[in-house]
Amino acid sequence: MKRSLINILRCPFCSGYVSIEKKKEVVKDDIRYGILFCSECAAKYPIVEGIVIFQTLEGRVNIYDEADGAILFKGPEVSYLVHLIEMGRSIEAFAALLNPLSHNGTPFLGLHKYNRRKKANEDQREIIAQQEIRPKEARFGRIKYRINKRLMKYVLPRTRATLAKFLYDKGDELSAIDLIDLYYRKYSGSEMANYFKYRFGQPRHLAALSLASLLSKADGPILDLACGVGHITHYLANIRRDKITVGIDHDFFRLYIAKNSIVPSADFICCNADGALPFKSSAFQGSICSDAFHYFPNQWGCARELKRLIDDDGIIILACVGNVKRSPNESHELSAEGYSRLFEEMPTVTTGEEELRSRYLEGRGPDLSRIDRSDELENQKWLSIIASKNQGLFSPQGEFEDWPHATGRLNLNPLYVHQVADSKEMAVFKFEFPSRWYEFEDAAYTEYAPPIVELSDSILEAIAQQRRTEQLEKLIRTFVIIGMPENYLKRSISA
Repeated sequence: MKRSLINILRCPFCSGYVSIEKKKEVVKDDIRYGILFCSECAAKYPIVEGIVIFQTLEGRVNIYDEADGAILFKGPEVSYLVHLIEMGRSIEAFAALLNPLSHNGTPFLGLHKYNRRKKANEDQREIIAQQEIRPKEARFGRIKYRINKRLMKYVLPRTRATLAKFLYDKGDELSAIDLIDLYYRKYSGSEMANYFKYRFGQPRHLAALSLASLLSKADGPILDLACGVGHITHYLANIRRDKITVGIDHDFFRLYIAKNSIVPSADFICCNADGALPFKSSAFQGSICSDAFHYFPNQWGCARELKRLIDDDGIIILACVGNVKRSPNESHELSAEGYSRLFEEMPTVTTGEEELRSRYLEGRGPDLSRIDRSDELENQKWLSIIASKNQGLFSPQGEFEDWPHATGRLNLNPLYVHQVADSKEMAVFKFEFPSRWYEFEDAAYTEYAPPIVELSDSILEAIAQQRRTEQLEKLIRTFVIIGMPENYLKRSISA
């Protein structure tokens, strides 16, 4: 956590000023471990691996199910984390927050596919059924579940300690994909790994990038609500260098990945996104929440907080929220009218993912003209709402100065897999979805990414040297080459 963040922080429970009470580890201007103290209510908030945890002392840093908000696993109490940091036991505090669980809350490799089929709705069952889980595998999974449940209290603490020490010692040497694979695939066996690993270039991500470009010229702080591992935060922090960018999420390890490997320059806070947010009023020039708002149970409360946090000309963006009128439905989806009603005292525009993506592929920003789109939005699954008191915002946006998906270090899209070719002069890469579920959710990817590409040595050299040649620009336009954080891929393109 950078010291500059203190200027906009407030206690979320009494709105009092907070200050740094104890600093246990500081790297340059970044406080890695310490305690924040509220001068009004005397609350203490721990800083672990540079991430501030805003919960009451009696509260817990839990792991939640994304769809229904149920607690999958009870995390450590905040008071316990404060105690460990005050005693100088930083690694133990970090370890207490590491809970490598499967999707259903059991440790290690559990019944991910089996249980997912069990919970799936009718539209999802057909896709998941193609994964062909045999009866023998299901029986083995149930036995494994029972064994894991009994061993949890003995094995999990040891696993936490081993993982924490490894990350504490070697975390800086790991790439973002290393961390995602380690935690979400090796331990959890979850589709969440694919979602995070291959999000750059996803259809819904392009829609979110289009809207995030509206915040690119902001001089003041920007908030990325429910930021996950920081894909949108990466764009905002890189396009607005030396400006404050803050990411919030309730999952600690996602923020650890973001802070450690994706956006080290940003600040991150672990707290509930739909509760009282720990900032002073009018602290931000804009906020964005991508692919997450429809999971919030307290949407009206969250909307009130966002309106409190932005300044008079600020922008609130809810990107890619689910339309309840289009199945399959997840969690707490609303209609286009329902989302707009949350900001009824502000001018709003609602648009669909398809329109945003279409304009993005043409190199243009979103059309924010205030026209009635209700008919065309009726059958679109993913909606986006833009609210602002700045009337000058509501017009068609022009061409991008540069492709938002080219922000960062240019590299080969990880969805392209190297193929053995007859010719030694060209390297052949084939576009491959990582799973059937990913293909089901992101089928539109194939509309703009070519199925096979051939890359010459000169192109590979241009990528390695980050030279924007004419050939490279064409590959950026077709999403064969995309921008990523410096420490994202586990190996270089030349390898």
